[in-house]
Amino acid sequence: MDSKSGNGTTQQIDFGSIPKALQEYTQWVLWKMVYLDGEPKKMPFTVFNENAKVSDPATWATFDSVLTTFDESQHSGIGFVFTSSDSFIGIDLDGCRNPETGTVADWAVDEVNRFSSYTEVSPSQTGLKIWITADSQLPKGRKKILRVPKIVAKTPAVEIYWQGRFFATTGQVYKQHRHIEQRESELQAFLITHWPVSPSPNATQHDWRSDDAIVERARKYVAKMPGAVSGNKGHDATFHVACTLVKGFDLSTDQALDVLSEWNATCLPVWSEHELRHKIESAAKEPGKTGYLRNAKPERYDTITKSVGGSSLKHGANRASADTLDEFIPFPLDELPEVLATFCREVSASVGCDASFAALTVLAVCASAIGTTRQVCLKRNWFAPCVLWTVLIGESGSQKSPPFRMAMKTMNARQADDILGFNKEMAAYNAESQNYTREAKLFKNAGGDGKPPQAPAKPTRRRCVMSDSTIEALAPILQDNPRGVLMGRDELSGWLAGFDKYSSKKSGASSDVPKWLEIYNCEPISIDRKTGEDRDRFIYVKRPSVCITGGIQPAILARCMSDEFKENGLQSRLLMTYPPRGMKQWLDDELSDATEQGYAKMVQDLFLLQGETDSAGEPRPATLTLNAEARALFVVYVNRTGLEQSAMHGAPAAQWSKLEETPGRLAIIIHCVRQVTTGVKDFWKIDGDTMRSAIALAEWFKSETLRIGRVLKESQTLREARHLGSWIQKHGGRISSRDLCKLRRDIATSGEAEQMLMNLVDLQFGSWEGTRTSREFVLHPVDASAVGA
Repeated sequence: MDSKSGNGTTQQIDFGSIPKALQEYTQWVLWKMVYLDGEPKKMPFTVFNENAKVSDPATWATFDSVLTTFDESQHSGIGFVFTSSDSFIGIDLDGCRNPETGTVADWAVDEVNRFSSYTEVSPSQTGLKIWITADSQLPKGRKKILRVPKIVAKTPAVEIYWQGRFFATTGQVYKQHRHIEQRESELQAFLITHWPVSPSPNATQHDWRSDDAIVERARKYVAKMPGAVSGNKGHDATFHVACTLVKGFDLSTDQALDVLSEWNATCLPVWSEHELRHKIESAAKEPGKTGYLRNAKPERYDTITKSVGGSSLKHGANRASADTLDEFIPFPLDELPEVLATFCREVSASVGCDASFAALTVLAVCASAIGTTRQVCLKRNWFAPCVLWTVLIGESGSQKSPPFRMAMKTMNARQADDILGFNKEMAAYNAESQNYTREAKLFKNAGGDGKPPQAPAKPTRRRCVMSDSTIEALAPILQDNPRGVLMGRDELSGWLAGFDKYSSKKSGASSDVPKWLEIYNCEPISIDRKTGEDRDRFIYVKRPSVCITGGIQPAILARCMSDEFKENGLQSRLLMTYPPRGMKQWLDDELSDATEQGYAKMVQDLFLLQGETDSAGEPRPATLTLNAEARALFVVYVNRTGLEQSAMHGAPAAQWSKLEETPGRLAIIIHCVRQVTTGVKDFWKIDGDTMRSAIALAEWFKSETLRIGRVLKESQTLREARHLGSWIQKHGGRISSRDLCKLRRDIATSGEAEQMLMNLVDLQFGSWEGTRTSREFVLHPVDASAVGA
């Protein structure tokens, strides 16, 4: 929620016309028009001006209480909360009334006449609300966009609610329908009109591959997904449903909008049509296979319990730790500054890799380029540095190396220039040293009269990239490069595997661990070296800054994640991605020169940012602060993260403690990149848009962190089964043992293929169809990203 809130357009409320039948209930709230992500939403409030909840009766009040408290200068209106304990049902007719003329569309007049029950004009004056009572109720609300001519800008639609919603009430009676009537048969007719029951998919006259049948299966599929809740990964959940519709079922925009709008009725608060269209359009642009759910056997949808964001998704009792077909949520590229989003999209399209591989690398590159020139003050005595450690997880051949190299190219080029510059400086220094030696000798021979020659200053070796991960090698580099460096390694296994020796007293790894923990927070480190001149044996780095990025294979990472590795705290500081492996194929797309040059220039411009100096002339970071909106958003995020952490223990709780600060670190990057590209209003204040994007990225990292933790706990047998299931899904979802052997060169015999498919059946990934001598394995209908990792 941003700070831009207000009453909206307050319309006159006729309190006396609100039916007595409603006034008798203690289910009343006040409401205000509040802007969420730039969109106006009706948000409920208590009579004490606190946030109300439609699920919490303690936040509701009597009609007289809200009537007494209501203030037009503070509130937009009053509302009635529907619950399962009453028999009231609300029907909302959107976009049906012209507020200038009072004209109502014919289709809406028909609905009003159908029910002939209490009807009032909506607060926007562009719709009507009908109230009825009925005995039969559905567990969820519904919404349907109508394909009828518009008479106002708002899209015509019908909605119906039984519980978990409130209706903003005006008392502006339409056509003298003043009393709430019992309308059971009319309700059933209304439901059949707008949500007709499809013929049984087993009926011979029904084509289960027709568009209508596929849309109905899509509706049934997403109906099992819980509604999105604002502040609880609501964007990710809604975007996932949109991807399921346009990618999995290959629905058109209008078809997807119909289904998504119905599911939207279960969201808190509901998304606007504009927001839903945007998510559908964004989902359509996502790379990957399309239509993988379109022709799945419809009867299998009855067995699916599908959910988003870490909740269970059941496909049988034998799924062990993956009673959970964990889904990879696409990285939210739209939250990155345009120069980074464009670069990541083009890299993904040209390589055929997941965009998150590029995204995590460029975030670490940008953080390193900014280095110690910036920090953010989140509150008094809480400063976050610009340090990120990102890890790209993927099997060999999963295309994680090409995006890493492309994102690192400008850093490596800068390092090469620094090496050439240093070599030239050293050549000049050596020549000057020889001259100094001669002049010093002449000066001494002359008795030391006059001004003595000055020894030349030895040049400093500038570094922006390093690969040696030992603290003893790192410390002198940081001492010479106070801005910090980037440890970019295509394979991070050498660095991470070293910490697996944490408990080994013979290894030096244990002594390095505390130093790395200090480096993550830019805290001072000191090193006592055993060799070298006395003046070089003690090294002190006041503000060490090392950003890290690179790849690792999942099996290696799983081995590294021993108890010692989790206890030493390194794991909690890693921001990771582990997208499903896609199929390699030739791609004509290329990273354009303009995009590559724009990215390179942006990185170089970040290196031009300068920090401050303290009273002793030593460099220190310039401090960014949060404006009021950014601070309010961050407070909500911290509280939500703390609430989530309170239900965790062990490694997840430790990871959550570090993710609490992650939006602050990401906000520095987003702010500085925008500063050097599109510009910002205030160089020294992080605004609400920047913090909102940083929080969205942090929420994505939360989901991915939990998903990766679950996936890496799987046994090798289950991991191999998931991989095979993913491969089968991409090849039509069904296959015989003979065909599996033919298509997979790594499978030697049909008997081996048969055993592999039998393992999938045992793990409830699918089932056999046909006879024992002629049968096919049929995968349960889940999308490819859900099956494979």
